[in-house]
Amino acid sequence: LTQLSRSIADTGHAARRGEPHSFNTLWTYLLAPAWLIDDVHAAYTTVKYLGVVVMTLTVIPAYGLARLLVGPRPALFVAAASAAIPALAYSSMVVEEPLAYPYSTLCLFLILRVLIAPSPWWIGGAVLAAAIAPLVRGELGVLPVILLLAVIFLAWRADWIARRRATWTAWDWVGLLTLLVGAGVIV
Repeated sequence: LTQLSRSIADTGHAARRGEPHSFNTLWTYLLAPAWLIDDVHAAYTTVKYLGVVVMTLTVIPAYGLARLLVGPRPALFVAAASAAIPALAYSSMVVEEPLAYPYSTLCLFLILRVLIAPSPWWIGGAVLAAAIAPLVRGELGVLPVILLLAVIFLAWRADWIARRRATWTAWDWVGLLTLLVGAGVIV
């Protein structure tokens, strides 16, 4: 990632040892300006501190996530614990985790917020955040699926669907179960 972000800083394009490289993560683009510092030691130190600051920002969405479920004091504990985990050791390395950790926590906060009190703004924020998540780290590609499942859950709880479900026969339930098993097999 260091080579990619340094290449982006120098040329505007990702490359590894002079060879063009495909898009990997947004983190390389966020680190690129730090490599414009003339002193390599100062640039590397800046990159490490940037990683620490960004990863520590997890406390904000972690607190918000916890506040949706518990009171202020336990939420403060959750926020502090989210910054005191062993994975924080990654923050001083040039890896994707310093951005992925707070971003995934933010996405989960937005998804839970949509589940608790859906509104157009929260839904839009959750959709946008989940759409960008795979660009932050490939493994975060599961977040759009989690959002989709949350939306399906919201739709399932809706009054008009509950009224419709009340008229279902046993064969309707068998059909739903068959669709779910089929979807599970495909996934």
